[in-house]
Amino acid sequence: MPAPDPLPADPQTAKDPLAKGLLAAAFLLGSLVFVRLGDWSLWIDEAFTLSDSLFRWPKNNPLGYMLFQGYFNLVGAADGIRPDEYTMRLLPALLGWLGIPLTYWAFRPAVGRRVAAGAALILAASAWHLYWSQNARFYTLVQDLVLVASGLVLRGFCSRKATLVSAGLICFGVASLAHPTAALVGGGVFVAPFLLPLFKVEMPGMQGASRKVLLAFGILGVIGLLLWAPEVWTAWNGDENKGKGNPIHLVLTLGFFITPVLGTAALFGMYQAWRNKNTFGLFATLVVIASVLVAVVVSGFARVSAQYLFGLLPWVAVLAALPLDWREVQSPQSAAPQVRLGLGILLIVVLGGATREALYLTVRMGERPQWREAYRYVWNHRGPSDHVFGMAGPVAEYYYEPRKLEVRDVRSVTYLNKWNAKEVGQWDRVDRATWFVFNPEELFDWPAEDRREFKEMLREDCRHVQSWPLYIESRDLSVEVYLRD
Repeated sequence: MPAPDPLPADPQTAKDPLAKGLLAAAFLLGSLVFVRLGDWSLWIDEAFTLSDSLFRWPKNNPLGYMLFQGYFNLVGAADGIRPDEYTMRLLPALLGWLGIPLTYWAFRPAVGRRVAAGAALILAASAWHLYWSQNARFYTLVQDLVLVASGLVLRGFCSRKATLVSAGLICFGVASLAHPTAALVGGGVFVAPFLLPLFKVEMPGMQGASRKVLLAFGILGVIGLLLWAPEVWTAWNGDENKGKGNPIHLVLTLGFFITPVLGTAALFGMYQAWRNKNTFGLFATLVVIASVLVAVVVSGFARVSAQYLFGLLPWVAVLAALPLDWREVQSPQSAAPQVRLGLGILLIVVLGGATREALYLTVRMGERPQWREAYRYVWNHRGPSDHVFGMAGPVAEYYYEPRKLEVRDVRSVTYLNKWNAKEVGQWDRVDRATWFVFNPEELFDWPAEDRREFKEMLREDCRHVQSWPLYIESRDLSVEVYLRD
């Protein structure tokens, strides 16, 4: 069979019932981002979003904090009214839902309606996507901007219009202002066209203006990297709270959130792209591999988790949906097995993802430690002179001081972490009832001797009064409460 024309035009019409059905299912399943949106306790990074957007301006992601600052002021923070959990998460949930039509829009010119709709459905069925859509953080904003940038670049290549390629690359730069890790995907999109000739295919327009545009933006990108990266690196690598670099941590967390099922489907899509010399499939493969490789290299020096590759998720989804593409076959008769194969893979991925989403919304309790329940329990049972040590101190401040906006300023509890572990032993000698609220998994970040002494103190001097167990595969998100009378 001859190699297909690069990025062929979509032969499907708007009346294609399969594409429309997949897209409708994606919109419906994606609406889960609004289910139980305010039911989960805040976790510490959400409390940081509230404080930092209103009172601090971290320089390495100003766009994200600027958006949340405007949103929080709009819903009452400017008048001293603090948003509740639902309100804090509504903006990222809206942005998360918007990512579904954006996925369809971004990839449709390159892969056709069916594959684009399948990718949107896979995104909607991702528990990882659901989780960040229900988080008061700006990862869904980053993902949306990455999708807009990707869509513009792909349209530029498909139509051989360098202006659209330029607009897409500029949008990648804007996305990096929301979070620097958007540059990982942008870098992958930049290098992939130059690597495609290794597979004896080439992006359309790469011999003309688009190539010159990419080279020009490459020079600008290197200059920007030299000017901006040291500041970001200093802030990131100097934050000991994030932990030391560990590539294994990145690989494990990425495998956990991408999931083995979706990862296997994406690998099969890569294989089909290589076998059929599918230009876009090879392009997407190179984007994913390049982005992940750079993240792995960086993770050797600074702690990088899967969340920093969240913007890459739609690219993984479109690779998993590639078997839906029947345009490379020569006849309707030979197209039928290809469509059945693609639908079978899609069904497995979506059912697996939807099952994880159902667990997330029920027994997994939003996959967050139940700090709210624990701190309310202590509040309702403590005496007037009791002392409280607690992890996730800004979260405790949020629940103990209902009108306070600057929750980084922790005063209602003594912040329990590895930096003040020795202080626990000092309070142990004071004749005053003391409560301890903690997540056992976080104790592993403590120095070994401090962890041993703390556990020994709990065992010998305290009694266990309440717990909220929550185990997600290998993660322990439980919250324990001990009391020393």
